[in-house]
Amino acid sequence: MAIVSLQFVKSYFGISDTSLDDKINFMIPLVENDYRFIRNAPFDKDSDNNIIYPITAKETAALMIMWKLNNNSNIVIDDGKVGVSRETSSITWSLHSESYKDSNPLNKSGELKFGYPIDIVARIERFVGFKAV
Repeated sequence: MAIVSLQFVKSYFGISDTSLDDKINFMIPLVENDYRFIRNAPFDKDSDNNIIYPITAKETAALMIMWKLNNNSNIVIDDGKVGVSRETSSITWSLHSESYKDSNPLNKSGELKFGYPIDIVARIERFVGFKAV
């Protein structure tokens, strides 16, 4: 079972249409792999061998998905060259809207770690030095 579901991401951000469904579904396993890499340790399991995710894992994974979707939406291809659009000045998810200039609302500090804002990465409990057998 994945950390987060399409329904949770849409609910969390108040998305009611289906325009992002395919992109979100595509991002779920990618973000789960990133989450596991950042965590650097396996998840606990219950007596039935079901994974027990940390209490904030769903919300964190949803933020990671929106971070990736927002960053990818600024990618432009011009004459076969890939670049990043700097024209974006706002972001809207259903009823939620934020305006910004030269920064991303999901990355208020402007610093990245593991390709995500440090504010999001800090929500993941890291196990430094852990090595799987």
